[in-house]
Amino acid sequence: MRVSRLATNLRDQPDFLLLDTGPFLTWCAVLYLDREKAGVSRRGEMFRSIRQNQKREFSRRDEESLKLACEKRQPRTTPHVIAEALKFRGQSALKRIASEFRSFVLELVREKKLVEMPVPTSHLAETEVFTRLVAEYGITDAALIWCVETCHCTLLIDDGRLFKGCMGDTSTRVHMPDVYLEVGSVR
Repeated sequence: MRVSRLATNLRDQPDFLLLDTGPFLTWCAVLYLDREKAGVSRRGEMFRSIRQNQKREFSRRDEESLKLACEKRQPRTTPHVIAEALKFRGQSALKRIASEFRSFVLELVREKKLVEMPVPTSHLAETEVFTRLVAEYGITDAALIWCVETCHCTLLIDDGRLFKGCMGDTSTRVHMPDVYLEVGSVR
């Protein structure tokens, strides 16, 4: 596979944490709720709204583990994830604060707490493998896998179907958040 100059430059950086839509929204919500000094009830409502498909509650320990992981390994995501996440599909708790939350996310980007990784569609169209990934999973997920393959980062995803689809060469770098954030496993 031909590797772009962008991928070569990114590959030379320390291993970082790449966030898919659910983990991205969860991390942003943790920071937002901390800033707002939100109580247990509001935090629970927000995380239930964001993590609707997850089997277990997102605990205060999980919040701290996610923050620690993102402090140790600077979080990144793609413009595709940011655009998808900030539509707030199904996240009623976020829809109520949409404008304020979007501004907060842009503040994270501006302050370089979150790094946006551009993945041009032309990079995905260069190989048959990524063309198939776009067809099967969509451009957002294909771009994340492109980052894992070309930049050797660690990806947190909460999409079981995509996770199962990654069980090849990338499997050691793709994790479900609840497993990755277990006590003692934050790397």
